[in-house]
Amino acid sequence: MNNLEKVTLTRNLIEDFSAIGLLTQIETLEIYGERLSESELNVVYQLSQLTDLSVEREDKFNDQSFEKFSLALPNLTSIRLFNDDVTKLDAIQNFTQLQTLSLYQTPVVDVTGLFIDKDVTKGPIPSLTSLSINEFPVLPGPNIDEHIKLLISHPQ
Repeated sequence: MNNLEKVTLTRNLIEDFSAIGLLTQIETLEIYGERLSESELNVVYQLSQLTDLSVEREDKFNDQSFEKFSLALPNLTSIRLFNDDVTKLDAIQNFTQLQTLSLYQTPVVDVTGLFIDKDVTKGPIPSLTSLSINEFPVLPGPNIDEHIKLLISHPQ
C-alpha cells in the first residue's frame, strides 16, 4: 500500500490512526469529520511527502494549533480548512510553497498573513495563486475589507 498517493477519510472512526503514518508516499490527505487527538495529528505531521491537505474535524484548529500545523508541514502547496476557529492567518507565512488556500466557515479577522512579510504594501505572498473564501463569517477586524481588496487588485 505504499503506492497510495491520496487518502480520503470521511466520518470514519479509525481504531489505530498510527497506520496512516505508514503511508510514507502519500501526497494528498483529506480528513472529514474525524475526531483526531493531538497524538493523531502528530502522525499527520510526520507525512513529509504531503503536499495537499483538507481537514474538517470536530476538534477545531485555533490560532495556536494552526501555527503548530504550519511549522510541522511547511511544504504544503494546497490547504482546505472547514469550520475552524482560526482568526488570523499569520501562520500562512510558514507555508513557503503554498499555492492554494481554501477557507470555509472560518472566522478570520486578520488576513495580513496573506501578504509578503504581513505587510499589505508589499503585495500578496508570491506562491499563492488561488484563494477561496466560502461561507466566510468575517468578523469586524482592522481594515479587513481594504486588505481583501488589496489581495484582489494588487499588480503582480
